[in-house]
Amino acid sequence: MMHPVKAAIWSAIASVAVVSAVEFNWLGIPGLGFYTAGGAERLAVAREHAALTPYVVADCVEKFKAQPTAVVAAKRKALENANYTYAREQQFEPAWVKFPGEHSTSDELVEACAKGILESGKSAAIK
Repeated sequence: MMHPVKAAIWSAIASVAVVSAVEFNWLGIPGLGFYTAGGAERLAVAREHAALTPYVVADCVEKFKAQPTAVVAAKRKALENANYTYAREQQFEPAWVKFPGEHSTSDELVEACAKGILESGKSAAIK
């Protein structure tokens, strides 16, 4: 039989671990609104990207269309035939598919920009 004090200590340790895991959303279970510094940073960046995406994509589409007509036609054909993000990314200038202040391109922006360009081509063909 375990000593009552020892049982109380183990109970307290287990309780702290469970409460911390739930409060800080370590297990993917919605917590009580508490976040670690890293979790708060990831959430802030995700919200920033969600807010900026439509504007960055619109800018990308405009810059793409501003190229010479032959270049636009060739790159649009390459976008239509591209099966993966890296192939699509090669059709854009790196600065077009980066969020402000970031050093690397964003796969999310590459896909959204490609979709915007291909959809704008379809609507232009319909008119």
